[in-house]
This record gives sequence, structure tokens and C-alpha cells, in this order.
Amino acid sequence: MTQTERLFASQFSTPLGYMGAVCDDTGLRYLDWQQSPLSYDLDENDVSRETIYQLHLYLKGKLVTFTIPLSDVAVSASLLKWLHVMRDVPYGETVSYAELANMWGNPKAARAAGSACQRNPLPIIFPCHRIIGSDGRYDNYSGGDRLSANSPANVARKKALLDLEAGLKVIME
Repeated sequence: MTQTERLFASQFSTPLGYMGAVCDDTGLRYLDWQQSPLSYDLDENDVSRETIYQLHLYLKGKLVTFTIPLSDVAVSASLLKWLHVMRDVPYGETVSYAELANMWGNPKAARAAGSACQRNPLPIIFPCHRIIGSDGRYDNYSGGDRLSANSPANVARKKALLDLEAGLKVIME
């Protein structure tokens, strides 16, 4: 970030934790998601408010596709490619890490697919929760806390998102 760039943030509390959208003048930079309240000393802007609005609709089961402008996410070109491939996994569907690697262009890169999911700066927006093990299990997820990816609380949040997309439950009323 250069000295002239300014950051903005909006946040809200959900049954899955606290979510905060951090943006610059051009779009969303990253999504904070944790289990304790967020404290920002930042003003809101249209993008940060719109991000929270769309996340709220998503958690109510009323939004399938996010239409939020994204800033240049400060990630490697390789991770950015993973994120764009991840975004192509349709709402309500899952693919294995190996299938994601194949979509990325290297069928042998399943471990790299898992690493990309773990480093995702925009969980939910880039739906890493839709990536599961080749045996159908979803025993790893980093969304919602800085605990290990196989933490039962994190895995429960992944299950909640998959259940939402399957039409089994809504997360927000």
C-alpha cells in the first residue's frame, strides 16, 4: 500500500463469527473472519458496506454469486490463479482438491490446491469451502479462526456453509 492509499472497513457479527470487509478505493482487499470482535479505526466506504450486505444475503441463502469489485489482492500470481479457478466451482457443488488441481492445469497439484485454500484472503467470496477431500470428507478448513485447518470448530463452519448451499439450513435469519 502506498502512502496515498486509504483503507476502509465494515463489519458485522454472524452465527459463524465476526466478519470484516477491508477495502481500498478500488475494491475489496481481504475478508477478516474471526471469533472475537474486530476493531477497526477505519471509515466505511460503498464497497465495504456492499460486501457486508452481500455476505448477509449469502448467509440468509438469498445470494448465489458475489458481485463485489475486487482490489488488486496482494498475493502471488500463482495464488491469484488458484483463487480464480476456485471461484469457478458452482454454488452448491463441491470438487476435490485433485479436481481443483486439474481445473488449475496440473492434476498432480492437489497439495498445492489445499495450500491455496488455506491462504485464501477472501473466504466465502472465493469459495474454498467447496473444496473437499477425494473421499468426500471435508475435514480441513481455515475459515473463521486462526486455529489449525482440522480444528473441529473450523470444520463445523465449513459444514455450515455447505449445508447452506445445499438448502439444508440458513445461517442468518
